[in-house]
Amino acid sequence: MVQEVPSPSRNLLNPRGIPTTPKSSTSAGMSLNYLLRTKESRCSLGRPPQRVEQNAHPLTARHPAFENSSRPILNLISTIRSKYSVSEMQKMAYRLRRETTVVATQEAMGSVEEVYRTVFRDTRSRPTFLIGVTSHGFWESAPNASNSSASIHKKNTLQGILIGQRVNQTSFTAVYAGFGSIKLGPLALSPNTESPESVRKRELTAQYLINTLIACTPLNASRVNQGASLYRRLQKAVRYSVIGPLSALQECKISAVFDDDKWRQIGLDLIKEAWLVIRHDLRGLTLQKLNEWVMGDIHMFLKDIHPALIHVMYGRSTDIEKINGWFVESGKLHKPPVHCITHQAMIDAVQAKTEKIKRQFELKALEERAKSEKKKGGPHQEGSSIGSSIHDGLVEFDRVEVIRMRKEKAQKALLGNQPMPERITSPSILPLGNSKLRIR
Repeated sequence: MVQEVPSPSRNLLNPRGIPTTPKSSTSAGMSLNYLLRTKESRCSLGRPPQRVEQNAHPLTARHPAFENSSRPILNLISTIRSKYSVSEMQKMAYRLRRETTVVATQEAMGSVEEVYRTVFRDTRSRPTFLIGVTSHGFWESAPNASNSSASIHKKNTLQGILIGQRVNQTSFTAVYAGFGSIKLGPLALSPNTESPESVRKRELTAQYLINTLIACTPLNASRVNQGASLYRRLQKAVRYSVIGPLSALQECKISAVFDDDKWRQIGLDLIKEAWLVIRHDLRGLTLQKLNEWVMGDIHMFLKDIHPALIHVMYGRSTDIEKINGWFVESGKLHKPPVHCITHQAMIDAVQAKTEKIKRQFELKALEERAKSEKKKGGPHQEGSSIGSSIHDGLVEFDRVEVIRMRKEKAQKALLGNQPMPERITSPSILPLGNSKLRIR
């Protein structure tokens, strides 16, 4: 959800709705707005004109579309997946200012810190970030055969996901899962980087978006302190880091992740490693409490399919690398370090499975393309070359590129089998010095 500023001349440091000029200076304010809307700033007669870029970001290069969309974004709610939070924020960084308020709802711990390190390194021009924890859920419903309205059932079934079947429908209908909440934490500020005056201005800037979310009753939004926000964020991270990999690797629903004794032990190891990493962050946190978090999530979503399973079976990357990876990297910073071996093993296994399924989809697409070209009456020799490239494991769509790779492969096969030239095996080298001298 994006709200744009209607005019770049607005004083963004003041609270929303408060006029920036006295009532007596209306004409002066209008003339100032007129000057700010001009492409070039006016200067005195004694100075040459200089080009002034009002909205250039100090760290991000000028975007090609900046000329056509120079209005900054005042309020932004980021619900993008954790894996793409940094890349997507980089794309819109040229429109984000210090006066921008961003509510980030990513499930992975450390997402906002990574955005700070990668996109907004300057604390002075960095937007104001708040971390939100949401419990709302919705899904895309399946088309109803009886009438045009959508049903309450989810579009994708477990059987269809396991065979890679994708349901394509023209309409998009989202079904709300029920009553949830949004917990808005305090401002996400780097330690010892903001003065009290700067923090006060950021609070005033963020108050408009906070009040708007709280005023929307169905969202059930509220402000919480740092401890409550951290508690809910770690709770979601632990649940995902355990249930996500187990569901994706076993290819089962959430309710069946602990049915097998072997996988149940792996899940308990994941919970224990997560507890060793975060036990000092929350006072009184016990291993039994983490077990209750995970089991409570399993009982709440018995018939649901975990998003990680859907992503893996369609050959798409998951958030497991970010969420489980945070536990791996945070454990290394402890003294003594906590080695999250099970979390790292889950990351490697899910990545390997995703790449394998992605490869299968690519090969299937190549086969279908080869069949379609053969039906169109293409040259038999070229079609056979494409078919052989599929069996050889070459995932290429260009026939010229396939021929080039096969030629390169044949040349590499000949390396080391050529006969050695005689001039190299029996070189004619003249002796050094006088050959008639002999040492007795």
